[in-house]
Amino acid sequence: MIPPLEKQLIDTIHQLDINSQQKVLAFARELLTPQGVDGKTLLEFAGQISSDDLDKMEEAIADLEKINPNDW
Repeated sequence: MIPPLEKQLIDTIHQLDINSQQKVLAFARELLTPQGVDGKTLLEFAGQISSDDLDKMEEAIADLEKINPNDW
């Protein structure tokens, strides 16, 4: 027996034209492809941002977290 979700997918795909089916297939295959960069690669950048820039980034983030009671 086909699980309910698979059956819904199959039924929906059967209703699509061939071009749309190909798009669904391409999208599904894309979901299987790992995205982003692994942590090992990112380690190359460790220590590259100056402490002054890090302080500015921290301040900017803190500003985003502030609640303005007059803002709505």
